[in-house]
Amino acid sequence: PQGTLYGQNTSSGAIRIIARTPDQDTRASADVQAGNLGALELKGYLAGALKPQLLSGSLAVSRRRNDGYTYNLSRQEKVNRFDTWQARGILLLTPSDELSLKLSLDGTYDTSSNAVNTPVPRAAGDSFEALPARQTLALWDTDTDLHTGGASLTAEYAASPSLTLKSITAWRRIDDDQPWQINGRPDLSNAFRQYIGQHQFSQELQLLGGTPRLEYVAGVSYLREQFDIDRQTFATSGIAVQRSYNHAISAGVFGEATWHATEALGITAGLRYARDSRELDADAYDSDADRQLLRQRFAVAGLKRDYSRTTPKLSLQYAFAPDLFGYLTAAEGITSGGWNTAPGTLSVALFPVEPEEVRSYEAGLKSQFLQRRGQANLALFYNDYKNYQTSLQNPTVNGVDIIGSVLSNADKAHTYGAELETAFRFTENFQARFNAAYLRTRFDSFLPRNVYSNTDFSGNELPYAPHQSYGLNAVYDVPLPSGNLRFNGALRYASEYFTGVDNVANQVSPAQTYLDGGVFYTTGDGRWTYSFTVKNLGDRTFATRDQYPSLSYNPPRQWLLGVRYDYF
Repeated sequence: PQGTLYGQNTSSGAIRIIARTPDQDTRASADVQAGNLGALELKGYLAGALKPQLLSGSLAVSRRRNDGYTYNLSRQEKVNRFDTWQARGILLLTPSDELSLKLSLDGTYDTSSNAVNTPVPRAAGDSFEALPARQTLALWDTDTDLHTGGASLTAEYAASPSLTLKSITAWRRIDDDQPWQINGRPDLSNAFRQYIGQHQFSQELQLLGGTPRLEYVAGVSYLREQFDIDRQTFATSGIAVQRSYNHAISAGVFGEATWHATEALGITAGLRYARDSRELDADAYDSDADRQLLRQRFAVAGLKRDYSRTTPKLSLQYAFAPDLFGYLTAAEGITSGGWNTAPGTLSVALFPVEPEEVRSYEAGLKSQFLQRRGQANLALFYNDYKNYQTSLQNPTVNGVDIIGSVLSNADKAHTYGAELETAFRFTENFQARFNAAYLRTRFDSFLPRNVYSNTDFSGNELPYAPHQSYGLNAVYDVPLPSGNLRFNGALRYASEYFTGVDNVANQVSPAQTYLDGGVFYTTGDGRWTYSFTVKNLGDRTFATRDQYPSLSYNPPRQWLLGVRYDYF
């Protein structure tokens, strides 16, 4: 769980992706790749000083597209394609050695198609036969129209060599038009189109400091979000329009400190207090295909829930030797509750989603060996959940088909497992990495009262949780008089897993193995790189069956031929 170091808290970890901050050095790159399936990827980056020692900036742009890998027989076109434009600009102002101001702007325009599966004929009454892999009969054009972007201002002030003040002010917005017909059938028995409008504002203040024996961070955070949905659904039970207006406010106080009791022993303690408020207005109507509202199904207004929780963290770290490090960590985390953002029935609208709480325990070792040519990290973990939040796909509630997912709580659940990461440099030119993971999961108590009245999923496994997964990556460099030739290969494996909480046999993703590879040539000055990369080298095909019923296929073999230029 994360909640004592920065920003918003989560019950299952966080990954931070941080853009490179521009400095006084000028650097630039341009990358062009093209391949099968009509793939085209263009990337550019430029950074450097705008006014020496005062203002620097950077601009990154990206364009990625392909034609898709599934053929729609009804529309005579390819689907399951992607098409995105992205840009990010950063300005860094450093009026003094102590003060810096960083402004970041980003935007994305996405017209990719939403997922369309291969339909599976039902037992009786279907007019079509089973289709080959990666073909569909969907009637709709499922291209999205997504506009998203944001801005953030980060101010840092070094009050002293051991104390820094930091402020992060951010704003984001999403406008999204999403048509979905996942089951791929030549009818509208399971389809919806939704318009999403979201905007949020956040403010975070941090205090970071330390001495040779004590390091600490403390802060406060605030988030305000408005999330609105207007959805029209097509189902066997009829056509409906669902509208919801969701308002959220979150605030937190957090802190974490590490005390180096000795050169070998470190003790970390953290604490967070969070308070959240969730409010919902929603209604639903029978409608015709042109979105004309007919009979009202339900309407609610001013539904509100407030939550507060204190979550601690305690960790012990011990260096058994310069190259052997161990740790024990116990922590609690929380994911806020609230309401289903697009309720299809009154019972779903009125039943709140409770906050998900977890107690997490982890023990691990990190090591280096053979003059640091090798590295091995091992982690053992156990997570105990209360009110575990999970989605139920397309349930039927009181005789009404709900198109899409309904968020519900499992009273109790747990997960446990182990992860191993290794790396070894066999020679100066040959190195390899291997990772393995073992995972077991279980719903200890799960009766989703807000959706079903007589279904008990207790004892089932959590969805999307393979028992085993492995990865092997190897890199071999061949020095040449004119540059360097690099060969790269990667093997990925994941065992089968259920895709739904009900754990039925026809909702299983099979075990999957993929082989990827690449060849890279870099000139002696390091400026030009020519590449040829392949994903799914064996062109393997795997089908995952879901509840629609339909089959979801993985992409076929994909290759890219590219050239990159770096200026530094």
